[in-house]
Amino acid sequence: GTRGTRMEYVSLTMYLFLAAVSGYQCPVGKWILIQGNCFLFSSQGLTWDQAATDCRQFGATLLQFEGADDRELFTRTIVNMTSERWWTDLTDYNHPGGWSWGKDDSEILANPGAVVWNVEPDDRHHIENCGALNIQGTLSDQECSEKHGYICEYNPRGSGCPLNWIVTTTNCYYVSDLTDEYNIVSWSDASKKCKTLHPGTSAKLLKLETANEQAYIRAQLAELQMTDQLYWIGMSDQAHEGHWTWDDGSPVNQSNIEWTAEPNNLGGTEQCALIYDNGRFADADCKRLEKYICQSPRVEDPTYKNKMGCSNGWVRAGHKCYFFHIQRPQNHRTAASTCSEMAGRLIQIQTKDEEDWLRVQTLRYDSYAFWTGLIFQPSSSSWVWNTDTKANMSLINWNQEPNNEGNEDCGTISQDGILNDLSCNANQGYICEAQTEDRSCPNGWISRAANGMLTCYLISNTTDADMTTWQGARDKCVQISEPLDGYLLAINTKDEAAFIAHALKNISQIATGWWTGLNDKKVEGYWEYDTAFNNPVQNNVIPWDGEPNNIGGTDYCTVLYGGRYNDVNCNNIAYYICETMAEGLSYTSAGSSINKEFTMLLSLVYCIISINGFI
Repeated sequence: GTRGTRMEYVSLTMYLFLAAVSGYQCPVGKWILIQGNCFLFSSQGLTWDQAATDCRQFGATLLQFEGADDRELFTRTIVNMTSERWWTDLTDYNHPGGWSWGKDDSEILANPGAVVWNVEPDDRHHIENCGALNIQGTLSDQECSEKHGYICEYNPRGSGCPLNWIVTTTNCYYVSDLTDEYNIVSWSDASKKCKTLHPGTSAKLLKLETANEQAYIRAQLAELQMTDQLYWIGMSDQAHEGHWTWDDGSPVNQSNIEWTAEPNNLGGTEQCALIYDNGRFADADCKRLEKYICQSPRVEDPTYKNKMGCSNGWVRAGHKCYFFHIQRPQNHRTAASTCSEMAGRLIQIQTKDEEDWLRVQTLRYDSYAFWTGLIFQPSSSSWVWNTDTKANMSLINWNQEPNNEGNEDCGTISQDGILNDLSCNANQGYICEAQTEDRSCPNGWISRAANGMLTCYLISNTTDADMTTWQGARDKCVQISEPLDGYLLAINTKDEAAFIAHALKNISQIATGWWTGLNDKKVEGYWEYDTAFNNPVQNNVIPWDGEPNNIGGTDYCTVLYGGRYNDVNCNNIAYYICETMAEGLSYTSAGSSINKEFTMLLSLVYCIISINGFI
């Protein structure tokens, strides 16, 4: 039992690794990546409609398959699982006897060759309208109200390239499998294969138009660590001896081609080009059997972000997106800055469901520790988030920590969700979090979308009741934005400065101005925001107008007036501008909306799945 569980874990870890390096991103939980698509195998017994609804939570559908190969693949997968039957998207709900995938307006007629019935359908009473896959690989028509396991299918297309292709900024490259004898073919067959590998694109044999492209491919081939390997590329002189062209007819720039004492057209039959793993070229008989390299343009899926609400490379849980950084460890300050540049922040554990989810996710990285937003605040002798918000210590799972051994004032999270205090100068991996893109701002706030992030701003009313001191404005922003984390305005980019200036143009000039979070209360002349995660201040985006001048030596806080900053006494009274990140679908029930989403995801995370059949 232990060995089997360990093997399943290793297999899952391997798949997660392959998913990460391929550029694709599957939803969180027990999703796995197979041949470019993401699949969830849930043994939870649901009706057909419930299962379809559960899949739609992720922008997914119940399983659809196009042919016998697809069906056999999933049959091998479910053979060791606990459910006897698994719901697919197959139904004849709208047209008895005419089976299709789905029952909405986008339904697709099922390919008869893909559907193999198990002495079915036998719906004599016209009540068995939904199709289930059994462990023998055949289908049966069942009553849609029955409860079975189900398989969700989701196509991420996050990288714009098929699985196992090399991804660059503009192109996808495929190096044929060295161990597959069917990938050792003639030049013409290689050309045909390339055109079928990335459907809907102009995929073709490799075409090298620049020296940079050639250098890149040479470096990729070197990493394969195979010696004396040759690959067909899309270059030949079949049309006119000695005049080399690409297979799309365009001429070859010979200045980019480094021949190996070639071309010699030995025997008068060497009219097609090969590339060595060292980047040099040779001519050869076009009928010779060799491996090949394909190339196609990246095809971004414009609906990708909308499906999961997170940018490529991030994973979603509830109403947040997470990014696990492991490649370039950084100190705590730099990690926080990097998250900010990605329109996010270091993770903050705010609910029990989030704590449980992170515990499961960290099991994937048993040799890594990640920075969180947790820091020690000496003034209060307590642990807080680096956004100056109090941490709920009941959600912090210390492992005989914190011990503050050597000024360890920053918190990491490692395998199984265990937290440890560590020197903030240590280099560690880190986890960023950001909101999902399908959020909205509270009523009365204005929104600004930038870099995949939705930020909300509240410009206070201009009544006497809204005038307050700088500290009073800070308190108001916290109160008004609950349950979100609100704070005084902190401008980080020129675009944001222009956005706020434009918003204030629609309001009559106010002599007192509007409080912002910018201040130099700690050190005279050193301006920073009152929210740590917005620091350091980008001085080139702060529109001072002959300021700051610190008249009287007590002007430690700032107001916006006429689109520009002015330093004033913090005890002055003025209006204010609050800022927060949009989170949560409903601001009237925000206390439960995030928890419900996490609970739904966790019900999938804890499904026990054996996926050894895939490796």
